[in-house]
Amino acid sequence: MKKFRLLGILFLQALGMLVLSWACAYTQLLGRGWWLLCGWGLLPLLCAVSAYGVTKAGVSNYLAWIAPPFMGLAGHYLAFFYHPDSAAPFFISALLSIIGAATGEEVKKRRKHK
Repeated sequence: MKKFRLLGILFLQALGMLVLSWACAYTQLLGRGWWLLCGWGLLPLLCAVSAYGVTKAGVSNYLAWIAPPFMGLAGHYLAFFYHPDSAAPFFISALLSIIGAATGEEVKKRRKHK
C-alpha cells in the first residue's frame, strides 16, 4: 500500500510540474523579460521545492529529482510544439532539483533520529 501512495505522490509531482512549466512557457508571449524571470528564476526554484517536498514525503531522493526538469521540457513542448532554443534553464532546473532532493533526504534523516 505504501508503494501506491509513493507512486501517487510522484504522479502528482509530475502533473503539478507539467502544469507549472506549461504556464511558465507561456510567459514567452508576454515578453522576453517575463520569460527570463520565469524560465531562469521561477521554474528552477519550483523544481527544487518540488523535489524537496516529495523527498520529505517519503519518496527516494534518487527518484524525486527526475520529474521536475523533464516536465519543464514537456511543458514547453506542449505549449509551443517545439523544443526550446536553449536547454540551459532546464539543466539549472535539474541541478537545483538534485540539491532540493538531497536537502529533503537530510531533513528526513534528521527527523528520523529525533
